[in-house]
Amino acid sequence: MESRYQGSVANLTKEQEVELRKHLRSTIYQTIKGVIVYVQKTYQISYSLEGMTHFLHRMRFSYKKTKVIPGKVDLGKQEQFKGEYEILKTTKNSEDKIYKEKNKPQWRSKP
Repeated sequence: MESRYQGSVANLTKEQEVELRKHLRSTIYQTIKGVIVYVQKTYQISYSLEGMTHFLHRMRFSYKKTKVIPGKVDLGKQEQFKGEYEILKTTKNSEDKIYKEKNKPQWRSKP
């Protein structure tokens, strides 16, 4: 059986691929959409989500889920905030609100 498949022409030039590879090694994107936006702004070339996924795999990049790493506590700043918050609570009027109801997150299981 004869294969008549011909690949498509690459969207980025070899030089642009090298530049993009350097950029991706120095910048962390959490989603492929961020990479697509960068390529669109930098090279004026549009990729689909699937197309960019295949392109990044071809360049030997892989997705690794980000991990939450707790920040280090700055006790000085924390104590300063507590002091400022206590002053705020004692100096506010009874009708002043610190927290607004509309800013609370809505946790609904159904839309």
